[in-house]
Amino acid sequence: MRVGNDNREGVTMKKEQLELEKENLEKDYLSISRDYLPFLLTKNIFEDLQIQLEKEDEFLRHQATQEAVEPKIDNIISEIFDNEPEDVRLKPNQKRYFESQIDRVIRKFLLDGKVSDFFEEVNLIHNLSPTDKNKNYPIF
Repeated sequence: MRVGNDNREGVTMKKEQLELEKENLEKDYLSISRDYLPFLLTKNIFEDLQIQLEKEDEFLRHQATQEAVEPKIDNIISEIFDNEPEDVRLKPNQKRYFESQIDRVIRKFLLDGKVSDFFEEVNLIHNLSPTDKNKNYPIF
């Protein structure tokens, strides 16, 4: 059986069309690989970075709250112990005990019960401004 000239041209055109489609797919593949592959390969690093940034953000918020609360705690303790009546004098060790208890309870309520020891583990390695934070969070 002989293949006709029209059929041969159709096969050639189909072959050229498939070659062109293959080239386009290869270009798309290379483009996608170049643009996205580095991020896919570093997914774990980005997740670690996001966790670190969240810890730092929480640490900075806690620190700001603590700085605002600190003078208030001192004022409350001073208000209680600086004006104690003569007939109710506490020994120095009793005074220190009650001061520490008052301090602890106030911190518990005003600082949401968060202990500063947790925040000592936070290694502050980024110092992002709010603008930088807003730029980076959507990436993750």
